[in-house]
Order: sequence, then C-alpha cells, then structure tokens
Amino acid sequence: MPTPVRMEQLVARARDRARQDRAAQLRLLARFVMFRTIRGDPAELGRCANWLSRQLRDIGLTTLNVPGPGPPPVVARSPWRHGRPHVLLYGHYDVQPAPPAGWHTPPFRAVRRGGELRGRGVSDNKGPIVAHLAAIAALREAEGRLPVNLTVLLDGEEEVGSPHLPATLARHARLLAGRGIDVVVVSDTRMLGPHRPALVYALRGSVTAEVCVAGAGRPLHVGAYAGLAPNPARELAVLLAGLPPPGPDVARPAISVIRMAAGDLAMAIPARATAVVNVRTVPGQNAAGVVAALRRHAGGRARVRLLSAADPVRLPRRNPAMAAAAYACERGFGRAPELVRSGGTIPAVAHLRRAFGTPVVLLGFGLPDDHAHGPDERLDLDVFDRAVETCLWLLPSLGHALQPSRSSDEDPWPGPGRPA
Repeated sequence: MPTPVRMEQLVARARDRARQDRAAQLRLLARFVMFRTIRGDPAELGRCANWLSRQLRDIGLTTLNVPGPGPPPVVARSPWRHGRPHVLLYGHYDVQPAPPAGWHTPPFRAVRRGGELRGRGVSDNKGPIVAHLAAIAALREAEGRLPVNLTVLLDGEEEVGSPHLPATLARHARLLAGRGIDVVVVSDTRMLGPHRPALVYALRGSVTAEVCVAGAGRPLHVGAYAGLAPNPARELAVLLAGLPPPGPDVARPAISVIRMAAGDLAMAIPARATAVVNVRTVPGQNAAGVVAALRRHAGGRARVRLLSAADPVRLPRRNPAMAAAAYACERGFGRAPELVRSGGTIPAVAHLRRAFGTPVVLLGFGLPDDHAHGPDERLDLDVFDRAVETCLWLLPSLGHALQPSRSSDEDPWPGPGRPA
C-alpha cells in the first residue's frame, strides 16, 4: 500500500505522543483490570461502563445512551467528517470469572512481572481495548481530529455469548451506523507468537448443550443397590466416552466435555448425572442439527437441552480493509501478518456482520500462552507497545484505503446523538 507523506507525518507525531503516554496507558489498564466485570455482578458491570464512558469522552469522543436489557453497551463516536469512511471498533469489557486457585497474583489487580502484566482481562479483552484507546488519543492529539469517522462499541456480555447484542443492533441501528458502516474492526483474537501477527479469516461456531441421565429418582445406598440399579454417572460416562475425540485441525468440528456432576460425597448411587458439552462448529452446521445429532447418539438414554449457540464465520481474505490491516501490522510488528483460521468463537462477529453487511477485520493481539480464561492471565508488554503502534497505523490506513459508503455535508446521525 503506498503511504502518503502526510500519513507518515501524522503517525510519526502520534507515535511520539503515544510513547510519552505509555506510563499513563498502563495505569489506565491497571484501573480497568480492577473492575470485576463478570456475569452476575450487574452493579460492577455498570460502574465499569460509566468509567469507560468517561475515558472515551476524555479522548474526544461523544458517548451515546443505548438502553436495553443486560449489561450496558458502551457506545461512543467521533465528530463526523465529510468524505471519510466509517469504522466501527468492537471490543468487550466483561471477563471470565477468576477463582483464586492457581493464581500467583491477585486476579483483579494488575501486577507487573518483568516484561509482562498479569491480571484477569489484560489479554482478553481489556489490554487490546486500551491499545486502541491509546492510538485514538494520540492520533487526535497529533492532528486535532481522527482520519476516519469512528464508532466504538464495547460489549458487556461477550463472554456469555452476547445474548442481547442482536436486539441492540436492530433497535439502535441508525444511532450506531448513521448512513452506513464501511468496516468493523475486532481485536479479540490471537497472534501466532510475539513477532508473528495474524489476521483471522474464519471462526468456528459454538453449540453448548446439557446432557442429563436420570436414575431411580433418589440416591440409592451403594451397598444395597450396586449392580442392581442403574447408575446414571456410569451411563453418562459411557455415553460421553462414545463421542468423537476432538482433533487438532481448527477447520473441523470438535466436541469437548466442559463440566460433569453427579451425586455428592455420600456413599450412594446418584439420582442423576449431568454434563455440559460444547461443540465447535464449522460453516454448514447449525445448532438444531448438532442437538439432533447429540440426541441420536444418546439414543433415549439421556435428555439433551440446548444452552447456547453461536454461528461460525468465514470472512473474505482479500478486500481493501484487510489490505489496510495487513499494512498496519507490517508497520507495527515489522512483518506481514499471516492469514489464519481460529478455533475460537466470537458470537458478536456474526451479529455485526449480519446487522451491517460490511467487511469485518479480525486483528487481535493475544498470544497463545497468555493464559486467557485461566489463572495468571498475562499481557506481553512488548506486544502491547507493538499493538499500539499497529493501531496508530490502522485508522489512517483504513481512511486511505476505503471509500465511504455514503457521504454528506451534514452529520448523518439522528438528532444530537443522545449523548450520555
């Protein structure tokens, strides 16, 4: 991608500013980590949403009130610029629970260990959000405005499947999109290594189901009934053992048992046994078909109940937005990104693509050994610095590469945008 001299100069000024602000960026991330933004704590999720809104206003964006059920989405936009493409940046501020077992530092306190920062959410997804905010702030300070029209959407329930996002996108489509969105950027995927950036072009879907085997209806004395009465735990184990084992290829479906429960510590045959099974799906599969296959496998021995589902996604690999993202990676990390499939699932990607019908760029900064979702989650600080550099190049590159879907001399959002 040819780089105009003006873009080089803009990024150079913004880079200097971002480097001066590095300590402030890490303090911001440390404060972000302190919010225990897990499911089941709506008050804390609300406090974090309000705090994020203040941070977005501090970097020159206007926050919008998007009411609805569930944790509040945080939405903000930049002042409208005629003739510039419209970029929607999606991230999520909720995190997985962090039971203290296995952690060597407090989960909700950012602790620096050498060249890394530890704490729940530093990799998934609070660290990447802060990298983008640092770049937005630096670009705005360098020129007084952004090189694109930007909407930021931060989800408060991605880790539980974003159940309310489709309704929010439908109900507030004009408020979010104005006259159109030219590209959606999501930084919630992984790189291949500290110096190996990646653009993801395919995500597996996810179907989670509960499998329950019932027994006698009450616990039975194991000495009196062993061998005589059905044992739901054993029957469930046999049923699960017959499922196909997951393979190493992320382009194929995979079945995993993620939870099992039967009885308690009493010396008794349990009344029932349950398991939660997760199936990672690929294009061509759907939740109804997966549940039907599980029921056929159970053969009447168990009840199968759908808990949640998300569609698989396959994205075009060649378009101007992907080219701009690849160029930003090359400038930020010093090498071109690899195009990869991911075995993970981001339900919001399918929702956003369906709502806006626009290209999606999956440009993430997590590492395979970041321990996301597990104890001692960590962020490589050198990768964080390179992520900020990449984000500095991303918005100008998108502004240079994309033609706006619609242009107007006037702000296309309805009314004053209902500032929050």
